[in-house]
Amino acid sequence: MRLAYVSYEYPPDTAFGGIGTYVYMITRAMRRMGYEVEVFSAGTSRESLHEIFEEGIIVHRVHCAKRKQFPSAIAPVFAARHQQQAFDLIESPEFDADGRVIREQFPHLPMAVKFHTPKFLVRELNNSVKKPGWLKRLFTGSYKKMDDAEYRLALAADDLSAPSLSLRSIIAERWEIDKSLIRHHPYIFLPNETFLRIPVTTLSRTVTFTGRLETRKGVLALAQAIPEVLQKHPDVTFRFIGKPDPGPNGQPMDVYLKAKLAPFAANIRFIPRVPPDQIPLLLAETDICVYPSLWENFPNVCLEAMSAARGIVASRNGGMEDMLEDIKGGILIDPKKPGEIAKGICYLLENPEERQAMGQRCRDKILTYYAGSLLKETAETYREIAGIK
Repeated sequence: MRLAYVSYEYPPDTAFGGIGTYVYMITRAMRRMGYEVEVFSAGTSRESLHEIFEEGIIVHRVHCAKRKQFPSAIAPVFAARHQQQAFDLIESPEFDADGRVIREQFPHLPMAVKFHTPKFLVRELNNSVKKPGWLKRLFTGSYKKMDDAEYRLALAADDLSAPSLSLRSIIAERWEIDKSLIRHHPYIFLPNETFLRIPVTTLSRTVTFTGRLETRKGVLALAQAIPEVLQKHPDVTFRFIGKPDPGPNGQPMDVYLKAKLAPFAANIRFIPRVPPDQIPLLLAETDICVYPSLWENFPNVCLEAMSAARGIVASRNGGMEDMLEDIKGGILIDPKKPGEIAKGICYLLENPEERQAMGQRCRDKILTYYAGSLLKETAETYREIAGIK
Protein backbone atom coordinates (compact mmCIF):
# COMPACT_ATOMS: atom_id res chain seq x y z
CA MET A 1 0.00 0.00 0.00
CA ARG A 2 1.32 3.44 -0.97
CA LEU A 3 0.55 6.35 1.36
CA ALA A 4 1.08 10.06 0.65
CA TYR A 5 1.06 12.68 3.40
CA VAL A 6 0.70 16.30 2.31
CA SER A 7 1.58 18.79 5.03
CA TYR A 8 3.20 22.20 5.03
CA GLU A 9 4.62 21.30 8.44
CA TYR A 10 7.32 18.65 8.52
CA PRO A 11 10.69 18.71 10.30
CA PRO A 12 13.29 20.01 10.08
CA ASP A 13 12.45 22.81 7.60
CA THR A 14 8.90 23.50 8.79
CA ALA A 15 8.81 22.01 12.28
CA PHE A 16 6.44 24.66 13.59
CA GLY A 17 4.14 22.66 15.83
CA GLY A 18 2.08 19.59 16.52
CA ILE A 19 1.12 18.86 12.91
CA GLY A 20 4.75 18.44 11.89
CA THR A 21 5.40 16.18 14.87
CA TYR A 22 2.33 14.09 14.08
CA VAL A 23 3.33 13.60 10.42
CA TYR A 24 6.87 12.71 11.47
CA MET A 25 5.52 10.04 13.85
CA ILE A 26 2.80 8.57 11.63
CA THR A 27 5.05 8.23 8.59
CA ARG A 28 7.67 6.29 10.53
CA ALA A 29 5.04 4.12 12.14
CA MET A 30 3.45 3.21 8.81
CA ARG A 31 6.87 2.53 7.30
CA ARG A 32 7.47 0.07 10.12
CA MET A 33 4.17 -1.57 9.26
CA GLY A 34 5.56 -2.25 5.77
CA TYR A 35 3.79 0.47 3.78
CA GLU A 36 5.45 2.67 1.18
CA VAL A 37 5.36 6.23 2.53
CA GLU A 38 6.05 9.59 0.90
CA VAL A 39 5.72 13.12 2.28
CA PHE A 40 4.92 16.29 0.33
CA SER A 41 5.97 19.32 2.33
CA ALA A 42 7.55 22.77 2.21
CA GLY A 43 11.13 23.96 2.38
CA THR A 44 11.15 27.56 3.49
CA SER A 45 14.90 28.03 2.96
CA ARG A 46 15.49 25.83 -0.08
CA GLU A 47 15.80 27.14 -3.61
CA SER A 48 14.38 24.16 -5.48
CA LEU A 49 12.28 21.10 -4.85
CA HIS A 50 14.10 17.85 -4.31
CA GLU A 51 13.69 14.39 -2.87
CA ILE A 52 15.44 12.98 0.16
CA PHE A 53 15.22 9.64 1.92
CA GLU A 54 14.65 9.45 5.65
CA GLU A 55 14.44 5.98 7.20
CA GLY A 56 12.99 4.60 3.96
CA ILE A 57 10.58 7.53 3.53
CA ILE A 58 10.75 9.76 0.45
CA VAL A 59 10.28 13.44 1.28
CA HIS A 60 9.39 15.93 -1.47
CA ARG A 61 9.81 19.60 -0.62
CA VAL A 62 8.86 22.69 -2.56
CA HIS A 63 10.30 26.11 -1.80
CA CYS A 64 7.38 27.97 -0.23
CA ALA A 65 7.98 30.82 2.15
CA LYS A 66 4.30 31.66 2.60
CA ARG A 67 2.00 29.00 3.94
CA LYS A 68 -1.03 30.12 1.91
CA GLN A 69 0.88 29.37 -1.29
CA PHE A 70 1.55 25.79 -0.33
CA PRO A 71 -1.64 24.00 -1.56
CA SER A 72 -1.06 25.29 -5.09
CA ALA A 73 2.72 24.97 -5.01
CA ILE A 74 2.77 21.32 -3.91
CA ALA A 75 0.03 20.11 -6.30
CA PRO A 76 2.23 19.74 -9.44
CA VAL A 77 4.92 17.99 -7.37
CA PHE A 78 2.35 15.50 -6.17
CA ALA A 79 0.80 15.09 -9.64
CA ALA A 80 4.14 14.21 -11.22
CA ARG A 81 4.95 11.65 -8.55
CA HIS A 82 1.45 10.13 -8.62
CA GLN A 83 1.77 9.67 -12.39
CA GLN A 84 5.08 7.88 -11.93
CA GLN A 85 3.82 5.56 -9.21
CA ALA A 86 0.21 5.86 -8.09
CA PHE A 87 -0.74 6.26 -4.46
CA ASP A 88 -3.55 4.34 -2.76
CA LEU A 89 -4.38 7.03 -0.21
CA ILE A 90 -3.47 10.62 0.62
CA GLU A 91 -3.82 12.27 4.03
CA SER A 92 -3.98 16.01 4.67
CA PRO A 93 -4.45 18.10 7.79
CA GLU A 94 -7.49 20.35 7.85
CA PHE A 95 -5.27 23.26 8.88
CA ASP A 96 -4.92 25.73 6.00
CA ALA A 97 -6.47 23.06 3.76
CA ASP A 98 -3.04 21.81 2.66
CA GLY A 99 -4.50 19.13 0.39
CA ARG A 100 -7.19 21.33 -1.18
CA VAL A 101 -5.76 21.68 -4.71
CA ILE A 102 -4.68 18.04 -4.87
CA ARG A 103 -8.21 16.99 -3.95
CA GLU A 104 -9.63 19.15 -6.72
CA GLN A 105 -7.26 17.63 -9.27
CA PHE A 106 -7.64 14.02 -8.08
CA PRO A 107 -11.23 13.70 -6.83
CA HIS A 108 -11.24 9.89 -7.09
CA LEU A 109 -8.06 9.31 -5.08
CA PRO A 110 -9.12 8.40 -1.52
CA MET A 111 -8.31 11.26 0.85
CA ALA A 112 -8.34 11.22 4.64
CA VAL A 113 -8.44 14.53 6.52
CA LYS A 114 -6.94 14.58 10.00
CA PHE A 115 -8.25 17.33 12.26
CA HIS A 116 -5.66 19.06 14.44
CA THR A 117 -7.06 22.45 15.47
CA PRO A 118 -8.98 24.53 12.90
CA LYS A 119 -7.93 28.14 12.54
CA PHE A 120 -11.25 29.55 13.71
CA LEU A 121 -10.79 27.74 17.02
CA VAL A 122 -7.19 28.93 17.43
CA ARG A 123 -8.30 32.54 16.93
CA GLU A 124 -11.14 32.30 19.42
CA LEU A 125 -8.97 30.68 22.07
CA ASN A 126 -6.27 33.33 21.76
CA ASN A 127 -8.90 36.08 21.98
CA SER A 128 -10.62 34.54 24.98
CA VAL A 129 -8.87 36.61 27.65
CA LYS A 130 -9.82 39.88 25.96
CA LYS A 131 -13.32 38.67 25.17
CA PRO A 132 -14.93 36.68 28.01
CA GLY A 133 -17.48 34.03 27.19
CA TRP A 134 -15.42 32.36 24.43
CA LEU A 135 -16.84 28.91 25.06
CA LYS A 136 -20.36 30.09 24.36
CA ARG A 137 -19.18 31.81 21.19
CA LEU A 138 -17.68 28.59 19.86
CA PHE A 139 -21.20 27.94 18.61
CA THR A 140 -22.27 31.49 17.79
CA GLY A 141 -20.84 34.67 16.32
CA SER A 142 -20.02 35.88 12.83
CA TYR A 143 -17.89 32.94 11.66
CA LYS A 144 -19.23 31.51 8.37
CA LYS A 145 -18.10 28.00 7.66
CA MET A 146 -18.79 28.15 3.91
CA ASP A 147 -16.09 30.84 3.66
CA ASP A 148 -13.62 28.52 5.36
CA ALA A 149 -11.35 26.46 3.06
CA GLU A 150 -10.69 24.05 5.93
CA TYR A 151 -14.39 23.25 6.19
CA ARG A 152 -14.71 22.81 2.43
CA LEU A 153 -11.78 20.38 2.39
CA ALA A 154 -13.43 18.34 5.15
CA LEU A 155 -16.64 18.12 3.10
CA ALA A 156 -14.68 16.86 0.09
CA ALA A 157 -12.75 14.17 2.00
CA ASP A 158 -13.53 10.45 2.03
CA ASP A 159 -12.67 10.06 5.70
CA LEU A 160 -12.48 12.37 8.72
CA SER A 161 -10.76 11.73 12.02
CA ALA A 162 -10.02 13.66 15.20
CA PRO A 163 -7.43 12.70 17.83
CA SER A 164 -9.55 13.83 20.78
CA LEU A 165 -13.16 13.30 21.73
CA SER A 166 -13.44 16.99 22.49
CA LEU A 167 -12.34 18.13 19.02
CA ARG A 168 -14.66 15.63 17.41
CA SER A 169 -17.57 17.13 19.34
CA ILE A 170 -16.59 20.71 18.52
CA ILE A 171 -16.21 19.96 14.80
CA ALA A 172 -19.49 18.07 14.68
CA GLU A 173 -21.32 20.93 16.42
CA ARG A 174 -19.68 23.87 14.71
CA TRP A 175 -19.49 22.47 11.19
CA GLU A 176 -22.77 20.52 11.50
CA ILE A 177 -21.19 17.22 10.57
CA ASP A 178 -22.70 14.00 11.89
CA LYS A 179 -20.41 12.94 14.73
CA SER A 180 -20.60 9.32 13.56
CA LEU A 181 -18.79 10.38 10.37
CA ILE A 182 -15.76 11.56 12.34
CA ARG A 183 -13.52 8.81 13.62
CA HIS A 184 -11.97 9.18 17.05
CA HIS A 185 -8.38 8.25 16.28
CA PRO A 186 -5.58 9.41 18.62
CA TYR A 187 -2.07 10.29 17.49
CA ILE A 188 0.51 7.57 17.26
CA PHE A 189 3.54 8.42 19.38
CA LEU A 190 6.91 6.68 19.03
CA PRO A 191 8.98 7.78 22.02
CA ASN A 192 12.66 8.50 21.70
CA GLU A 193 14.63 6.00 23.77
CA THR A 194 16.09 8.89 25.74
CA PHE A 195 12.61 9.60 27.11
CA LEU A 196 12.26 6.01 28.26
CA ARG A 197 15.64 5.98 30.00
CA ILE A 198 14.73 8.86 32.30
CA PRO A 199 14.38 7.52 35.87
CA VAL A 200 10.88 7.62 37.28
CA THR A 201 12.20 8.52 40.74
CA THR A 202 13.50 12.05 40.20
CA LEU A 203 13.45 14.70 42.94
CA SER A 204 14.54 17.88 41.16
CA ARG A 205 11.91 20.23 42.66
CA THR A 206 11.47 21.63 39.14
CA VAL A 207 8.15 22.38 37.43
CA THR A 208 8.25 22.80 33.65
CA PHE A 209 5.94 24.20 30.99
CA THR A 210 6.87 23.32 27.40
CA GLY A 211 5.12 24.79 24.39
CA ARG A 212 4.46 28.07 22.67
CA LEU A 213 4.05 30.90 25.17
CA GLU A 214 0.60 32.07 24.13
CA THR A 215 -2.75 32.77 25.70
CA ARG A 216 -4.45 29.57 24.62
CA LYS A 217 -1.73 27.47 26.27
CA GLY A 218 -2.78 28.79 29.68
CA VAL A 219 0.49 30.50 30.63
CA LEU A 220 -1.34 33.49 32.15
CA ALA A 221 -3.20 31.29 34.62
CA LEU A 222 -0.01 29.38 35.39
CA ALA A 223 1.72 32.66 36.20
CA GLN A 224 -1.10 33.47 38.62
CA ALA A 225 -0.68 30.06 40.29
CA ILE A 226 3.08 30.32 40.83
CA PRO A 227 3.02 32.67 43.88
CA GLU A 228 0.66 30.32 45.73
CA VAL A 229 2.95 27.35 45.06
CA LEU A 230 6.08 29.24 46.11
CA GLN A 231 4.42 30.38 49.33
CA LYS A 232 4.25 26.71 50.37
CA HIS A 233 7.34 25.46 48.53
CA PRO A 234 9.87 28.30 48.20
CA ASP A 235 12.62 25.97 46.90
CA VAL A 236 10.77 25.07 43.67
CA THR A 237 11.98 26.28 40.27
CA PHE A 238 9.55 26.99 37.42
CA ARG A 239 10.72 26.79 33.82
CA PHE A 240 8.93 28.11 30.74
CA ILE A 241 10.35 26.48 27.60
CA GLY A 242 9.11 27.73 24.25
CA LYS A 243 8.87 30.53 21.74
CA PRO A 244 6.90 33.56 22.98
CA ASP A 245 3.91 34.96 21.13
CA PRO A 246 2.65 38.49 21.85
CA GLY A 247 1.25 38.91 25.34
CA PRO A 248 -1.91 40.80 26.39
CA ASN A 249 -0.16 44.17 26.18
CA GLY A 250 1.55 43.50 22.84
CA GLN A 251 4.95 42.72 24.39
CA PRO A 252 6.47 39.26 23.88
CA MET A 253 4.81 36.88 26.30
CA ASP A 254 8.05 36.07 28.13
CA VAL A 255 8.67 39.79 28.76
CA TYR A 256 5.11 40.18 30.02
CA LEU A 257 5.40 37.17 32.34
CA LYS A 258 8.78 38.26 33.69
CA ALA A 259 7.25 41.57 34.71
CA LYS A 260 4.27 39.86 36.36
CA LEU A 261 6.54 37.45 38.23
CA ALA A 262 9.32 39.93 39.05
CA PRO A 263 9.10 39.33 42.84
CA PHE A 264 9.83 35.63 42.20
CA ALA A 265 12.58 36.07 39.58
CA ALA A 266 14.98 33.81 41.49
CA ASN A 267 12.58 30.88 41.00
CA ILE A 268 11.69 31.47 37.35
CA ARG A 269 13.58 30.46 34.19
CA PHE A 270 12.69 31.25 30.59
CA ILE A 271 14.29 29.08 27.92
CA PRO A 272 13.72 29.84 24.21
CA ARG A 273 12.50 27.19 21.85
CA VAL A 274 14.97 24.29 21.86
CA PRO A 275 15.72 21.52 19.31
CA PRO A 276 13.63 18.37 19.80
CA ASP A 277 16.67 16.31 20.78
CA GLN A 278 17.16 18.52 23.85
CA ILE A 279 13.66 17.99 25.25
CA PRO A 280 14.49 14.65 26.95
CA LEU A 281 17.41 16.29 28.74
CA LEU A 282 15.17 19.07 30.04
CA LEU A 283 12.48 16.62 31.14
CA ALA A 284 15.08 14.54 32.96
CA GLU A 285 15.65 17.63 35.15
CA THR A 286 11.90 17.99 35.78
CA ASP A 287 9.58 16.46 38.37
CA ILE A 288 6.29 17.96 37.17
CA CYS A 289 5.06 19.15 33.78
CA VAL A 290 2.19 21.63 33.68
CA TYR A 291 -0.09 22.09 30.64
CA PRO A 292 -2.98 24.38 31.66
CA SER A 293 -4.29 25.05 28.14
CA LEU A 294 -7.63 26.79 27.80
CA TRP A 295 -8.32 24.02 25.33
CA GLU A 296 -5.93 21.64 23.55
CA ASN A 297 -6.59 18.99 20.95
CA PHE A 298 -4.00 16.26 21.58
CA PRO A 299 -0.68 17.89 22.52
CA ASN A 300 2.53 16.03 21.78
CA VAL A 301 4.19 17.73 24.76
CA CYS A 302 1.92 15.73 27.05
CA LEU A 303 2.78 12.50 25.22
CA GLU A 304 6.46 13.35 25.68
CA ALA A 305 5.94 13.94 29.39
CA MET A 306 4.06 10.64 29.67
CA SER A 307 6.89 8.74 27.99
CA ALA A 308 9.35 10.45 30.35
CA ALA A 309 7.19 9.31 33.30
CA ARG A 310 6.82 12.84 34.65
CA GLY A 311 4.17 14.04 37.03
CA ILE A 312 1.56 15.92 35.01
CA VAL A 313 -0.90 18.70 35.84
CA ALA A 314 -3.07 19.21 32.76
CA SER A 315 -6.20 20.92 31.52
CA ARG A 316 -9.32 18.80 31.42
CA ASN A 317 -10.47 20.81 28.39
CA GLY A 318 -9.54 18.73 25.37
CA GLY A 319 -7.46 15.68 24.60
CA MET A 320 -5.27 15.46 27.69
CA GLU A 321 -8.29 14.15 29.55
CA ASP A 322 -8.39 11.29 27.00
CA MET A 323 -4.71 10.59 27.61
CA LEU A 324 -4.69 10.66 31.40
CA GLU A 325 -8.08 10.03 32.97
CA ASP A 326 -8.46 6.30 32.25
CA ILE A 327 -5.11 5.46 33.86
CA LYS A 328 -5.19 8.11 36.61
CA GLY A 329 -2.01 9.40 35.05
CA GLY A 330 -2.10 13.01 36.23
CA ILE A 331 -4.00 15.82 37.89
CA LEU A 332 -6.71 17.30 35.64
CA ILE A 333 -7.60 20.91 36.38
CA ASP A 334 -9.88 23.73 35.25
CA PRO A 335 -7.43 25.99 33.36
CA LYS A 336 -9.39 29.11 34.24
CA LYS A 337 -8.79 28.53 37.96
CA PRO A 338 -5.20 29.30 39.02
CA GLY A 339 -6.01 27.94 42.46
CA GLU A 340 -6.66 24.50 40.99
CA ILE A 341 -3.39 24.63 39.07
CA ALA A 342 -1.51 25.53 42.25
CA LYS A 343 -3.27 22.82 44.24
CA GLY A 344 -2.40 20.17 41.63
CA ILE A 345 1.27 21.18 41.57
CA CYS A 346 1.47 21.20 45.37
CA TYR A 347 -0.16 17.77 45.61
CA LEU A 348 2.46 16.21 43.35
CA LEU A 349 5.29 18.03 45.16
CA GLU A 350 4.04 16.75 48.50
CA ASN A 351 3.32 13.19 47.30
CA PRO A 352 6.38 12.06 45.30
CA GLU A 353 5.51 8.36 45.49
CA GLU A 354 2.07 8.96 43.99
CA ARG A 355 3.61 11.22 41.34
CA GLN A 356 6.04 8.49 40.38
CA ALA A 357 3.29 5.85 40.25
CA MET A 358 1.31 8.13 37.91
CA GLY A 359 4.39 8.58 35.75
CA GLN A 360 4.93 4.85 35.44
CA ARG A 361 1.31 4.31 34.40
CA CYS A 362 1.74 7.01 31.76
CA ARG A 363 4.89 5.41 30.37
CA ASP A 364 3.19 2.03 30.24
CA LYS A 365 0.28 3.46 28.23
CA ILE A 366 2.66 5.07 25.75
CA LEU A 367 4.38 1.75 25.12
CA THR A 368 1.33 -0.50 25.02
CA TYR A 369 -1.09 1.79 23.18
CA TYR A 370 0.28 4.93 21.48
CA ALA A 371 3.42 3.10 20.30
CA GLY A 372 1.76 -0.32 20.36
CA SER A 373 -1.71 -1.47 19.40
CA LEU A 374 -2.63 1.88 17.84
CA LEU A 375 -0.18 1.22 14.99
CA LYS A 376 -2.11 -1.84 13.83
CA GLU A 377 -5.45 -0.05 14.24
CA THR A 378 -4.21 2.84 12.09
CA ALA A 379 -2.88 0.56 9.37
CA GLU A 380 -6.20 -1.28 9.22
CA THR A 381 -8.08 2.02 9.03
CA TYR A 382 -6.01 3.17 6.05
CA ARG A 383 -6.71 -0.09 4.22
CA GLU A 384 -10.42 0.34 4.87
CA ILE A 385 -10.45 3.91 3.50
CA ALA A 386 -8.48 2.86 0.42
CA GLY A 387 -10.74 -0.15 -0.17
CA ILE A 388 -7.88 -2.64 0.13
CA LYS A 389 -8.61 -5.96 1.82
